[in-house]
Amino acid sequence: MGNGTYGFNTCGAITDGPLNCPANHDVWYRFIAPCAGVVSLSTCGSSFDTALAVYTGPCGFFTQVAGACNDNAAAGPCIGGPQSFLTFNATAGTTYLIRVGGPGNAVGPGRLTIIGPNPAVATCPPGGSPVQTRLFRVAGTSQNTPWAWCLSAPCCASVSDLNVPGVSPVGAPAGALAQRFVSRINAACGDPSRLQAVQGTGFWNSYFVIQMRGCSGPFVFRIGAAGMPCDNLCVVADVSGADPLPTTGPCSFNPDLVEEPLSGHDLNQNGRDDTIDIITGTSQDTNGNGIPDEAEGCLPPSLVAKPEGQTLEPGQPLTLSVLASGGGTPLSFQWRRDGINLTDDTRVAGATANVLTINPSAQMDTGFYDVVVSNACGFVTSPAVAVRVGGALPPVITHPAFSTNGFTLSVTTQGGVDYVVEFKNALSDPVWTPLTTLIGDGSEQTITEPLSDTPTRFFRVRAQ
Repeated sequence: MGNGTYGFNTCGAITDGPLNCPANHDVWYRFIAPCAGVVSLSTCGSSFDTALAVYTGPCGFFTQVAGACNDNAAAGPCIGGPQSFLTFNATAGTTYLIRVGGPGNAVGPGRLTIIGPNPAVATCPPGGSPVQTRLFRVAGTSQNTPWAWCLSAPCCASVSDLNVPGVSPVGAPAGALAQRFVSRINAACGDPSRLQAVQGTGFWNSYFVIQMRGCSGPFVFRIGAAGMPCDNLCVVADVSGADPLPTTGPCSFNPDLVEEPLSGHDLNQNGRDDTIDIITGTSQDTNGNGIPDEAEGCLPPSLVAKPEGQTLEPGQPLTLSVLASGGGTPLSFQWRRDGINLTDDTRVAGATANVLTINPSAQMDTGFYDVVVSNACGFVTSPAVAVRVGGALPPVITHPAFSTNGFTLSVTTQGGVDYVVEFKNALSDPVWTPLTTLIGDGSEQTITEPLSDTPTRFFRVRAQ
């Protein structure tokens, strides 16, 4: 076993080790030191009172490593608690037996974390291969508190920043904390070919990627309260999210930071995990399936930003725009008014572009506008938006249908305009009978009329 966090359970275990360290009902791990240096062990996050010890020698003839026995942590990330923490100086190539148990009859499930041996602080990774890439997410908003972090890889790298300024003000978004992590990590070595952090873009800006080059063993990322030494910081919670960091004590960092899983795929074959490409904006993922668009077959367009309705006075310019993505194929646009294609003329420009302009506008330009965006793989139509030039937009009845409650119909409305809904049982009737009045708010409003014995009924809507 090497650097990492390992689950264990001592329930049902017997006591195999010497009695000079109270690690009863013990389980054992074997650790071979890849180089000389200090190794730290902890059971932080375990659910019972633990004890730790380290030995060398063959089975039955153990020799305890000097000072390598601990019951209640006097240092480390769980200082002062019933969990355990110890460090020992490892010799390269030596096999060490790590014993985990508890004092008395204490038993239960727990976590053993092994870190090291690490070089002295301020040792940057050498660069080159292999490349380790991991993804982290800030889970919350700023408390404007300073923090510390350490990055280390056994026998290879050890960099840290033990006094990162808090992000102001309180409540600043997670993306601001992610940016602070990125800037301080990149400053630690100053060489992106060795160590680099990259923040996610847009929706993903609470995420950041850490890439370490040249270290064969997995790197460990620890964070905690400002001013604490690296040994007292906590390993970032694993991708399961089952072990969030505490928000008080030596590990305090608010909000929590968690590691997120990568896809394990490089379908666009650019040397990076597909999740990294999507989060950092290198690739688009139009359909949200986690696969870069350029690695998929042809995709139809999707709308990124939709046109918005307008109310104008005659003579003012009318401008409508749409933003779409199209899976890497050229996009075509066709603007329509009331379902009829527009064409460019002396007033109309951009009828087949993403921005439509009508200048000067006239009352005849009043209507419902939409745009059809297409490529070689399909098309998408934007929702129709209302445009009024110098007068009330005529209402439209949509979606007539029978339901269990009666007959329903919908009416397109415009803000600031009142509408009256009327009916006749026969077109030959001399007058229309009012049914209800609608207060326009720019949305489509639905009304229901209870079923009657009348075999036919005709409806109309007019603006008042």
